[in-house]
Parts: sequence; C-alpha cells; structure tokens
Amino acid sequence: MTHKPLDFSQFRGEMNKLSPSRYLELESLVLEKDILDLQESLNQRLFTISELVVFYLSRIMKYNMQVHAVIELNPDAIELAAQMDKELFEGRRRSLLHGIPFLIKDNIGTKDQMHNTAGAKFLEDARVIDESDTIQKIRRCGGIILGKTNLSEWAFYMSSKGINGYSALGGQTINPYGTFDVGGSSSGSAVSVALNLASVALGSETYGSIICPANQNSVVGYKPTWNAWDSRCTIPIAPSLDTIGPITKSVKDARILHHFLSVKGKDCQKVMLEETQYELNFPIKVGVLVNRSLEAEYRDDDALILHEALEEMKKNGFIIESIYINDKVFEIEKNEVLEYEFKHSIQEYFANCMGTPHITLKDVINFNHENLNERAPYGQDLLEEAYFSSITKESWFKMLSRDQKKCQEAIDEQLKTYDVLVTLSNYFSSIYAYAGYPAINVPTGYRKTGEPVGITFVASAHEDEKLLGIAEYYENISHAKRKPPQA
Repeated sequence: MTHKPLDFSQFRGEMNKLSPSRYLELESLVLEKDILDLQESLNQRLFTISELVVFYLSRIMKYNMQVHAVIELNPDAIELAAQMDKELFEGRRRSLLHGIPFLIKDNIGTKDQMHNTAGAKFLEDARVIDESDTIQKIRRCGGIILGKTNLSEWAFYMSSKGINGYSALGGQTINPYGTFDVGGSSSGSAVSVALNLASVALGSETYGSIICPANQNSVVGYKPTWNAWDSRCTIPIAPSLDTIGPITKSVKDARILHHFLSVKGKDCQKVMLEETQYELNFPIKVGVLVNRSLEAEYRDDDALILHEALEEMKKNGFIIESIYINDKVFEIEKNEVLEYEFKHSIQEYFANCMGTPHITLKDVINFNHENLNERAPYGQDLLEEAYFSSITKESWFKMLSRDQKKCQEAIDEQLKTYDVLVTLSNYFSSIYAYAGYPAINVPTGYRKTGEPVGITFVASAHEDEKLLGIAEYYENISHAKRKPPQA
C-alpha cells in the first residue's frame, strides 16, 4: 500500500531561508498557541504571516512521513501569506482570521489549484468548479488554506472492513499519541492540529467523523447544528446529516471559527472576542447519559475519567444528574438512509461540483476493480451496496423522518430539564447526528496507556453558542488539560 508523496518543490526557496535558530524561536511563539495568541504576536511583529506559513510547512515536511496526516499542499500558500502580510503592514487586518493557516479535509471542495479526492485514486486529479460559503469566508476573512488532509477514504463510506484513517491516496494516518485508533473519518485534520501542523483545521461529519478523531487525538472537535455551516461541494455521504465543522486545540478557537464561518457568521467584522461569548446562567444543569447501550461502549478507565470530570464540574457551578434517554433511539435504520442518499447525492456532486455529469458511481466501482490491491485493499462493499440499492425515495423519506423525529424528541425531552447532555467520546454520535443537533468533544483525560479521551457535550438545534459557552467554561476549569504529543 503506497501513498501519494507531498510536493515541497515550490516552497524550497522560502523554506531554506528559515534558519534552524529561527525555527526554534518560532516553536516557542507558535506551538500550542490559539488564534488570539498568534494575532497578538503578529501585531507585535514577532513574526510575519509568511514566516508562520513556512514554519508550518517545515513541520509538515518533518512529521508528515510519520503520520500521513496531510495529503496535498496548496501551491499558492506562500503567495497568499505575502498578500496578507502586505495588508497587515498597511493596517488592513481583515478579521481575527487574518493570516491564520488552515488545513482542510480532502473531501471539502476548494476552488483553487488543489484537488478534492476523498482519498480515492479515482478522484486523484479531480477539482471542483464551486465551493461552499464556508471556504469563501475563510478567504474573505484573510485565512490561508495551507493544504488538504488525509481521511478515511470516501469519509468511511467505502468498505465496512475499512480502517479509520486509511485512504488509497494518503495511506494510513497514524495517531501521534501511540499505537491507538486514530479515529475517523476526519483523521488527518485531527492529527494535524494535535501535532501543530497548522493553526486550525476543518473536518466533516455524518455521524461521529469530527467527534471521534478529535477524541482520539486530544483536540477539540465541534460538529455544528446541521445546516448551520454551508457544506456545499463537500463529497457527500448523506446530505440530510452531513456538515462541515472545525477541529482546534481549544474551544475558544472553535467559537471564533463558528462566529466567522457559520451561515449566520459575522463575515470578517473586526469584533472583540468578548462579543462572541455566550453569557452563561448558573447553575448549569448537566444530564449524564447512563443508558446500558452507551455504557457498554466504555473502555478501560473511561468510567473513572468521566467520574473525575463530573466531580470537577460539581465544584464549579454544575448540577450533575444521571439520566436515561428513550432506548428507542438506538433502533434507527441509518444504513438504508445512507445507501439511498449516497447513491443520489454523489451523482449530483459529480455534476454540480465537478462539472462532470457523465461520471457515475458505477465508473468508480469499475475503476477500483481493475486493481483492488492498490485502489481498494479493504474492498468497496458500501459503494456497491449503494449503487445496487433499490430503496425508493418514499421509503427513504419515511425512515429518515421517523428516526429523526425519534432522536429529536428524545433529546429535547431531556433538554427541557438540562442545559446540555454529556457522554464520552463518540458513543452518542449516531443519535445527536441523526437529530441534526450540535455536539463538541473536549479533551478530558488519558487512559493508563496514554490514549486520549474526551467528554462530549450535546445541545438542541441552533443552541451552538450556548453549547460552545458551556464547553469553554468546562475547558477553563478542568485540570485535565490537553497534553501535546511527544513529537
């Protein structure tokens, strides 16, 4: 199993100018810093945006061969950095995102020189003819798209026997904390942020694909309310569930990105951070989900880690109660819904985002069959099941509507009493995602083996600001702070 090598040739000149001593200086100024820290350093001219970009490129060159987190680099990155430096020097800072380097999951279309592949050999040379407002806002607000990240191929909608973080183009993404599951499908985005290969990253989620890798790599993963962020020209699984969302080192950064990049975001306004904060009402009531179906997912040390987190909350203005959610939510029929939606939405993506209406899912399947060892070593049964699916539109709509209502009502019934619901990791992902509700995973501890564990907060639809506010408060009062991996 091989993977596509990164091309640093267009950056060599600028990278060679970064001396070893200056690289070390930048480490102390950049590593583990949040967006506001970086902006303050830019204001003080401790480094330039161009230096920041070259620093991250140097780290990618140094570490990516070990972790396979980045799948492609943006050939325009240094030119974009120079333009942002010029504007900043002239006193024209566009927003808090001005000059901040992003890495983008390689199923999120960017209308530039980069490709959009989902990690698939079939799409190795594919580009998009349109992009989401989310990506356009990054550009308008002065963010710099540094490159694209590896993922579970087709966002883990290729093979039921697949491995988290593997794609034919990108190879196997590796967890920097050890020989642990890297999580999927936004694996490369989570690993990149964990290793400080960029300031922030974007992932995508159908159910669990932001929360799970964030949990596994000790970073913050925020899955917004469905449709709160524009996800156009993201290679789809199920548009009724799919969303773009950020992966960051802190909840504060996730809140800043939501403030600027969501559909209702304040596009590039020069705001003070305080204007993005949600005013919390104390005490904060938390319902901890203890259904047997959820606790059966717990692994070594999980119960103790959760207990310690809850005890810390109790000491800091939280009321904690154990609750049971209606067990009917664990009986949803998501496989049939995904089959139907993928079959039809991928055809729309080929036509509307790639401008290639003649390409079909059958072409993808046939292409892979020509060399399964290289193109589909774990098989492609999910692609084939979707292609041959006979589910009707009426049947799909009936299942989706029934199960979404079931999940929404069950969560909302509890949220009449509680501000947020809490679980660990991605154990509740299929339920909140099916409801279309927001969730955020915050690093909260490490198993005895060193494997990261995060706590997940869930709120109701469009309560994103409240959710982010509670999660940030927990992050601030928690003693179980994120520990960067030993690079």
